[in-house]
Amino acid sequence: MTAAERDAFLRWVLPLAGHVDIVLVHEPALVADALRLLRAHPPASPLVFAVGHTHRQSVETGEDVDLINGGTVGAGGTGNLGEGSSLGLAVLTYARAPFRPLAADLVRIDPGNGSAAARRVRLDQGRRAAVEAARP
Repeated sequence: MTAAERDAFLRWVLPLAGHVDIVLVHEPALVADALRLLRAHPPASPLVFAVGHTHRQSVETGEDVDLINGGTVGAGGTGNLGEGSSLGLAVLTYARAPFRPLAADLVRIDPGNGSAAARRVRLDQGRRAAVEAARP
């Protein structure tokens, strides 16, 4: 990830704040500068960044700017579905008209035995938090 790529993303995403609800980006590092700026100067309406790449579930909440990483589904194909591996996804619950993120549910599934665990992170409580899901 280069500084030029981060700058180009910043120039692209800042004018969208207040006009879109969710921005999907594979690489979390691309979002970092925009996230800092938008948290320092919150947009007129809530904005959620949905990211991936790290294969680790996490949620960071902020003043009308949230970051959600669902984890991994596949992570390189079926060869990675052995013992100790898990699938992860995030489910965003939100109110419509106007858009308001309410919660992110981080779900992890063990493909070997079918066990699952979920953790809900509230996004509507107006406080900053960072959560990383534990493996089931």
